[in-house]
Amino acid sequence: MILYWDHYKVVSHNGEILSTGPRQYMNQTREIPWQSILKNWKQKPRSIVYSRYFPYLPGRIAYYLNIESMKLRKERVEWLLSLIVNHDMQEIDEKFYELLPNENQFDSSSDDSTNHPYDVDWSIYDSLQPTVKAGV
Repeated sequence: MILYWDHYKVVSHNGEILSTGPRQYMNQTREIPWQSILKNWKQKPRSIVYSRYFPYLPGRIAYYLNIESMKLRKERVEWLLSLIVNHDMQEIDEKFYELLPNENQFDSSSDDSTNHPYDVDWSIYDSLQPTVKAGV
């Protein structure tokens, strides 16, 4: 290993350069390995908000992952893992709403109360309305 004041080199016995990079605490940025981090977060979804990398997430993605449901959090990390192969994290943040999966929300054409996001049975609500008598 060869150390310079601002960077390092790892050299084999044959003189091949195996690795180079900036030394720590030199205020130089490095690319964050998001794919391996997301794989770890997929295994341990509770650790996401406590991770040292969480503050480096772009705003929309951090907000998207900061939810209570661990099942939903794990699904969202899987979605990010599928995108990180072709896009970098900044690109995902910029095109966030275009890349979001199409989640089937309630269908407004049906009156079934199970399709409403708050499980409101509108027929019971409408039954509270006083009926109008003919001629009055």
